[in-house]
Amino acid sequence: MLLLVFGVAELITLIDVRGLISWHLFIGALLVPVALLKMGTTTWRFGRYYSRNRPYRTAGPPPLALRVLGPVVIASTIALLGSGYLVILVGPEASRSSAATVLGQQLDALSLHQAAFVVWAVAVGIHLQARLMPLARILGVRRFVPAGRLREPGGDRATPVPGRRRRGVVLAASLVAALLLAAWTVRSGGGWQSEDDFRQGPPPGVESLG
Repeated sequence: MLLLVFGVAELITLIDVRGLISWHLFIGALLVPVALLKMGTTTWRFGRYYSRNRPYRTAGPPPLALRVLGPVVIASTIALLGSGYLVILVGPEASRSSAATVLGQQLDALSLHQAAFVVWAVAVGIHLQARLMPLARILGVRRFVPAGRLREPGGDRATPVPGRRRRGVVLAASLVAALLLAAWTVRSGGGWQSEDDFRQGPPPGVESLG
């Protein structure tokens, strides 16, 4: 849910990335620790399932299409967030300087960030379509079941879900890390917050793709 909320908020900043550049940087930084946490939990489930842990084997794997798409989602997320920080660290001028030529096209850090966004948007869009209904069902169950408990399929009895406190601590720690990283990012990305950076004429797509 946090990834979904932060992701939608980040997409909203693309409507006017020039005017909302500070928010674009801030929310983008918030995404990093939460995305890493999600990747970690997904990798954990993957490992436990294929190591034949009984509860995970009983729950079953995700659909095959999502297992195939998963590495693309992870790789594009890392590329998007990593290139975003590269753009921040090198600054506006250096991020527009060509670093390589591929198929006759000049590539720079900002172009790589935009290309990563396109791949990420397609992969996550497909992934999200398959996950929205299960998410709605989970939220619907939790709406009527006490926190930390899960209703058994086909029954009215709720059984405890172990590790609730541990999960809460990990999630809270990721949010604290996200806020600290976001504050540092906004301060470090001051070069992108000057209107002069945009008056020089940003490359095509910078206003629509961030």
